[in-house]
Amino acid sequence: MYFKQHPLITVNIKKPLKLAHLERSDQALAMYRTFFRPQPDPSKTQFAVDVSENILAENVMKLKNIPLNFPHVKVLIHLRKPLDRDMSLVYLTGPDAYHELFVKELASGEFKKRWDKESSCYADHVAKLRKVMGPGKVLIAETQRIFHHRDEVFSEILKFADIPDFTLDLPKVVSCKAERYKGTYAGCYSGRSRVADRTHAIFDALPFVKQCRRRLERLVGDVHL
Repeated sequence: MYFKQHPLITVNIKKPLKLAHLERSDQALAMYRTFFRPQPDPSKTQFAVDVSENILAENVMKLKNIPLNFPHVKVLIHLRKPLDRDMSLVYLTGPDAYHELFVKELASGEFKKRWDKESSCYADHVAKLRKVMGPGKVLIAETQRIFHHRDEVFSEILKFADIPDFTLDLPKVVSCKAERYKGTYAGCYSGRSRVADRTHAIFDALPFVKQCRRRLERLVGDVHL
């Protein structure tokens, strides 16, 4: 939504190519060119943005394909609150239902098993991606900052990518998905977590969560996850 409105950017949203999945080959750049085709006016398209999910979860060997094929590429990582991600993994949308499941699975050990299986500590992924990409090639953006400080974060992203600043006259994001789901969807795209505060309080007090957050803060500074 943001990048598409910038006159110098082309966004590939129809088929995320997942940079890390591309093998090291001469065909990699050719493949990208089939999705990022030049616009009629060359002066209006100078930068390409690929929206790929879960690049952080890739192994190091796959991630190394990014700088090998595209040494100029920079990576923006959007981090969700871990419990919002976990709620999606268990296909729940209601805060009360998720709280009940969370408490039950925390006691049984199932939550910790899923945390480990899904590699939910962001610090692990951020550290390896930074090592692979090199200095100044990775920027972190949290959901809460994106929604509560949208213009500021957008400017930071453009500066990071060496793209000329661009002012967007966009309405404040306050709507939920309720219209699509006819009122049955509990979460909103308003910057607020779908998970109940009481669930976050339990989660934040867990020793392995505290340890993970400390490691992430050492990498990227203050975080609100």
